Amino acid sequence: MTPTIPDYVTPEYLSSLVLLEGPGSGTPGQRCAMQEIRAWLGLDASSDAIPPCVCPVLGRLIVHLQDAREDWRAALVPLLPRLVGSAGDEEVTRRRAYRCADWVCRVAAPAALEAAGLTDSAARLRRLAPVTDRASARAAEEASGAAAAEAVYAAREGAVSAAVARARMDGPADPIALVRALLGEWR
Repeated sequence: MTPTIPDYVTPEYLSSLVLLEGPGSGTPGQRCAMQEIRAWLGLDASSDAIPPCVCPVLGRLIVHLQDAREDWRAALVPLLPRLVGSAGDEEVTRRRAYRCADWVCRVAAPAALEAAGLTDSAARLRRLAPVTDRASARAAEEASGAAAAEAVYAAREGAVSAAVARARMDGPADPIALVRALLGEWR
């Protein structure tokens, strides 16, 4: 049974909601995404623990995105009500985790590497097989580790700087699009 979201959580309410980077006190206006959802559900809003009715994969992704950039925090707000009831069975959670790992290894990391001028490493990651199971996840982890080592070496040589922070995270690399896709799949 999906918990009920309070009637006051309207599009108008959401349009005025500003999330904090990291947890706040839990009082209105001083909440991160998980604290806001917890308040809606009548749970302790001073805690930022992912509520049981929220998919743990989506919950962790939301926490990382809200803490990364202000524009992502704002873009996440209208999606928060859809997180309530997103928890699925073990198979759904596993598939979402593989989909997130695939996005990080084959989309986000290559975008950051490319921004840093490491185009060969980016191309190698993009050519990886999709992450859909343990074996493909291990292969992606090994390839990502090698790319990360190259990036660390390049950083020591001065080739990597704020370029990674400036990486274009739009189109397929848009993490908010990933959240929307994960919310729409495997319900």
